[in-house]
Amino acid sequence: MFGLRLTACLALFVAGCGGNDPDVGSSTSALASCNANTDCTLPATHGTCVAVTCTNHACAYTMDDTACPTGCTAPTQAADCNLGGLSCFIVKCKPGSSPSAPGVCDFSDYSVGTGCECTAQPPMPGECAAPNSCQNAAACNSATCTYTAKQPLLGSSCCNVTSDCGGTATCAANTCGCASASDKFCAGATVGNGRCVPTTGCCLPADCPAGNACQARTCSAAGVCGVQSNGNAGCCDPASVATDCPARAHATVACTANTCVYSCDSGFHDCSGVCKDDTSPQSCGTMCSACPTGGNACQAATCSAGVCGLGAAGASPCCDTTASCTPANSCQQATACTNNMCVFASTGAAGCCNSAADCPTPTEACLQADCVANQCATTPVAGCTADLATPPAPDDLAVAVAPPDLSTPVSIAGGGGCSFAGSASSSGATAFVALSLLALALRRRRA
Repeated sequence: MFGLRLTACLALFVAGCGGNDPDVGSSTSALASCNANTDCTLPATHGTCVAVTCTNHACAYTMDDTACPTGCTAPTQAADCNLGGLSCFIVKCKPGSSPSAPGVCDFSDYSVGTGCECTAQPPMPGECAAPNSCQNAAACNSATCTYTAKQPLLGSSCCNVTSDCGGTATCAANTCGCASASDKFCAGATVGNGRCVPTTGCCLPADCPAGNACQARTCSAAGVCGVQSNGNAGCCDPASVATDCPARAHATVACTANTCVYSCDSGFHDCSGVCKDDTSPQSCGTMCSACPTGGNACQAATCSAGVCGLGAAGASPCCDTTASCTPANSCQQATACTNNMCVFASTGAAGCCNSAADCPTPTEACLQADCVANQCATTPVAGCTADLATPPAPDDLAVAVAPPDLSTPVSIAGGGGCSFAGSASSSGATAFVALSLLALALRRRRA
């Protein structure tokens, strides 16, 4: 008959929450907790009809129908139902429910027992010790206070049997523990996946000291703390530095403390993650900014031996020395190189000059002397025009035109027109032309 609780307290049941359980006491041994029937153990001497079963994580006695197919009898109950010489009560054979039904061992009859841990199910008040943090309340199992582990077991140090712990840990008083006092138990993520590690070691990555901004904490199975890359930009693992750290121009890279560390090649220096040329005017020496430019168009920034300077921006009239200056004409000669600009002066030859004062004054009133590229020249005087204040002399009509001869009478006759009287000679016509010219001259003078 399955489901009946064991009713004897046996010294041989010492596994699981049994033997040496301080909550049970050392005078008697508790029945084991279990996960399967195979976790339960029969006493060394037991009756023919006695078997064990695991019910709700507690080992219990039951009838062995295979070994005892006809059941027990009252005359043979000592041989059929006994639990060994250390049982605190005598297991009796109870008759079947009918004359033809086989008898069964009554594992719940504690009436004749003495010295049992408990005498009823559930236990009477004060019979069983209080459970620990991993145990459910005690049950009275075959006159023995029996404890089972709390659920769930995942990720905890609670157990019913040693296989719930893992590693070298064992299950005692429903709690996983380590044999060495210098070790501690680390619960696993699943049942049976725990382990024993040194008391100074880690169980979880969170037990380890935090790393830098590139590091994620790790905890090995042996309880040793470590770090690895957290995968952020600029972070790496030494074995994968080539893929974790992007290449940079003019630089080599190493993985130091899980951080990509770049070193600039010789002749270059770091400027916010960019390796810049030591010899460039844009990053001279150890500078990360450009060298200053000069004060004129002929000056360009230079870098020499890590020091900024200025040099000629081009060919003549820009220069680095006087020798690099080329005269623009035969009147010029180079005399100096000042602020990278050529300084020219007159050769002193005819038509050459240093200023306009060296040149002759022009004969024309509206021109002035000038000195251009050390050559004499003229330029117009601004705002100058020709002098028109004195008008030209008028024609002398007294000389240009002879006075008319008025000794000959003149008459006007004819119809519808003018005509000169007198002879048909040209003298009359001449007189008329003379008068007309005189009138025109007088009009011009008045004007």
